[in-house]
Amino acid sequence: LSNSAGDTLKLKGSSGQITASAAQITGDITANTITANTAGTIANFNIDSTEIASSNNNLRLKASGQITASDAQIVGKVTATSGQIAGFTIDGNTLTATNFTLDASGKRVTLGTGNNIFIADGDEGIQLGHATFGSAPFSVTRAGVLKAVSGTVGGFTLSSTQITSNNLVLDSSGIV
Repeated sequence: LSNSAGDTLKLKGSSGQITASAAQITGDITANTITANTAGTIANFNIDSTEIASSNNNLRLKASGQITASDAQIVGKVTATSGQIAGFTIDGNTLTATNFTLDASGKRVTLGTGNNIFIADGDEGIQLGHATFGSAPFSVTRAGVLKAVSGTVGGFTLSSTQITSNNLVLDSSGIV
């Protein structure tokens, strides 16, 4: 082919380049590279220089790396070190929400705040009622050592210094 004349279709025989405005091509197109610098559409997806978007905007792929989908079903590994999911904030190795922290690297689940708290810690054990394990009124170590400053067990009442039932008092000072 030789070079064609006119502005609507240009064929360059020496390079194989085809330039067309408003071309309608049917059939298969095989190419090593396709570049859309301005705008276009492919199968109900709009293409511009920064985004590919479905015609209803339910799926958007941006050049910045952002993906927006209205009904995504992702199979396989998903990795995130920031963002939000189901009301939780993702920050590194933690998921947090109001009065709730799940810390993967610290092996710890925390519910509550201050001394009105429950903590399950993979290194210490579980505790309730104080932010410091040793000061918590209820705790169980990983070895199973139970501490409770009050409660009832088998009809006996526990306090911080006594075990009592009907006519029996066992005091921590050794008095029965």
